[in-house]
Amino acid sequence: MRLLLHLLVGLLSAFWVIAASIFSREVMPPVFSIVWTPAMWLVRLSDVLCPPQGVRCFLGSVSQGSHHLWFGLCLLGFWWIVMSFLTWLLFRLRRSSPPEVLPGSGLGESR
Repeated sequence: MRLLLHLLVGLLSAFWVIAASIFSREVMPPVFSIVWTPAMWLVRLSDVLCPPQGVRCFLGSVSQGSHHLWFGLCLLGFWWIVMSFLTWLLFRLRRSSPPEVLPGSGLGESR
């Protein structure tokens, strides 16, 4: 159940990161390029792994629409993995932190 929660939060976070980069494209171009560069690298890597065009191996077509779809899948997939890992890491760190001891609660006080 936790794995599904991490994947769902990661997917929603990935959509948020992509949408934020699209809306901030004119204001902060470096953010846009940071978000989109990993997808470009994945598309180029797929072209190297399955020459001449990696999209043909994965989607079975070389049309312009399939290129856009493949880029979108690489973009979403990369950020989904990154955000799911960060979500898992944050939940893990939060669970492993020691509980706070409130003054006057009787916990941690010596008698």
